[in-house]
Amino acid sequence: MALLGRKVSLHLKARQFCCKDCKRYFNERFDFVEPSKTMTIRYEKYIYFFIEDICTNQVSIKEDICWATVNEIHKRYGEKQLSARDVWQHVRWLGIDEISIRKGKKNYACCLVDLERGIILDFLE
Repeated sequence: MALLGRKVSLHLKARQFCCKDCKRYFNERFDFVEPSKTMTIRYEKYIYFFIEDICTNQVSIKEDICWATVNEIHKRYGEKQLSARDVWQHVRWLGIDEISIRKGKKNYACCLVDLERGIILDFLE
């Protein structure tokens, strides 16, 4: 992440605790970082909404993040956004299009689009 043109990183040390009842060890959790993730939730959301303006490759280069990480963030937050809303509630005109996933390999997917609102509703294999 860049701040005033300089690369910034946040290093946290999570404390480790031991439960007196079950004798198990556990680490401190932070509410601004999801478990087993290396970026804050706020920065991940920034990356997700940044992808709406430019492609994943350009976000990866601009933010100096691995393309696979940017793609995983996009998929995860996209699924969260889709599951949080009922996109099918107001559909009156449904567009169905077949797209090629890999050119020349006969690998196709079906794309469902709300023609009135111009949003993608789902991709089907």
